[in-house]
Amino acid sequence: MNLLAASVASATLVLLGALHVYWASGGAWPARDPGALATYVLGSNRDRMPPRLLTLSIALVLFAFASLPLAHALAPTPLSPRAMVAALYAVAAVFALRGLAGFFEQRIQPSPTHWPYVRLNKQLYSPLCLALAVLLYASI
Repeated sequence: MNLLAASVASATLVLLGALHVYWASGGAWPARDPGALATYVLGSNRDRMPPRLLTLSIALVLFAFASLPLAHALAPTPLSPRAMVAALYAVAAVFALRGLAGFFEQRIQPSPTHWPYVRLNKQLYSPLCLALAVLLYASI
């Protein structure tokens, strides 16, 4: 079970990292342009995405996170087993907190309900983060 969970978690994180690389290169999917994309993924009425370097940094973090579950499940690592498990717990906790916070975000920071982000956050982003947290925990 932990190899399957590790594989699914790693593949999902790689896809999310690749999506951030795509956005950093000027891609706008799932929106029609980068300005509209900002309203889909940032939860604000900004008319542009964050700087390219920041978006690429997020992609690199996601790629690094993707390596943890598979490295733990498949191969010996230079990190001690305790350090690897601690890292996996920490990454899972980050995704769990992000997933839970997404359901309460409007109470913390009210925003207009017509923004696509508000709907996507409750229907996609937060559930995806919670699912990743569960997969990461299951991969340990």
